[in-house]
Amino acid sequence: MSKVFQRINTIRETFSYEIHVHYIILSVPKETLLKVVWRKKEFLVETRVITMTPEEKKVEINEQLIMPINTLYKKKATGVYRPKETELKIEGESNGKHFDIGKVILNLADYIESPIRESSYQILKSKDKNAEICLSIKAEHIETHKEAVEMEMENAEKALKQAENLETKIEENHEESKGETDSSLFGNAIGEIQIYKEKLEKNLAKIEEISNENQELRENLKEKEKKEKYNEELEEKLDRTKSKGKELKKKITNLKGGQAELEELIIKEKKEIEKLKEINEEKSKGNKKVSHLESKVLDLEEEISKLKGKTAIKAEIIHSLTTNNNALEEKNQALEKELHRLQNLEEEFNRKKEENEESPEKIEDQINDLNERMKTILRRHTEYRK
Repeated sequence: MSKVFQRINTIRETFSYEIHVHYIILSVPKETLLKVVWRKKEFLVETRVITMTPEEKKVEINEQLIMPINTLYKKKATGVYRPKETELKIEGESNGKHFDIGKVILNLADYIESPIRESSYQILKSKDKNAEICLSIKAEHIETHKEAVEMEMENAEKALKQAENLETKIEENHEESKGETDSSLFGNAIGEIQIYKEKLEKNLAKIEEISNENQELRENLKEKEKKEKYNEELEEKLDRTKSKGKELKKKITNLKGGQAELEELIIKEKKEIEKLKEINEEKSKGNKKVSHLESKVLDLEEEISKLKGKTAIKAEIIHSLTTNNNALEEKNQALEKELHRLQNLEEEFNRKKEENEESPEKIEDQINDLNERMKTILRRHTEYRK
């Protein structure tokens, strides 16, 4: 999945690579057969087998390894190719035992625009830490997969013909120089050529298989193009998502910066809420007191209403008493006038008594009558006072 995302917004291109192996510098403890192998999935190219002895420190190879189909991806935005590593292995054989001498790791993207000539590379994982291999590397852009397959078939056929021609020449030379050349050396040469031919034939068979699968690859390529378009759309969406993510990060940073202030504000708000709660509790207590006072006020209003009713009755009584009092005062005044008149009459009577000689009985009757009238007036006056 990670490779799929890495290939989003890239261009798929195919290259043919040619690696020329010049020589190897290596120390071996005993006579060793060695060769350089370039393996890619099921496809394999290799040099001929070279014999190296402990006395030799350098062996010349001077052979080419050609890998025609190598897919690389170029970024649309920058035009830079994504890295793609491959390995060249140096394999050995001694006393019938096969083993790895070391390897060289190459990044194919480094040689697209800048081919190299006769550059030395350290052989990694070798017992000889000074082991080196000299290589020349160049890349050729291939427009189509078909063109790459055809090129590989052509190269394989050429190599096969060269091997057959070499075999024919060796046989001819052997016939001409019979007895002069060691038959064992001739046999070894023919054996090596046969092995090389077999490998070339195998490679040619693989190339034919690849050619037969070309149609299916084309269909897959169309499907891949669709997927690449989809991947481009995903890349655009991903870029938009990334930009939004950056904006969100800025916002988050700003929010984090203001977090302390928000926390202070929250603490202040909590304190205010506590105060409001206390005030609310006091208000609830006050409301209870107010309700109690309101009930008392209602009771007082009822009492006042009752008192008002009583006051009205008392006012009526007072008004009635005032009216009666006024009437009594008027009567009192009339009685006082009458009393004053009687006093005047008594004085006049006494005066007349002295002046007139009347009979005692008549005078006594008049005196009794006056006394009765005086008692009546005094009794009424006393009642009034009460």
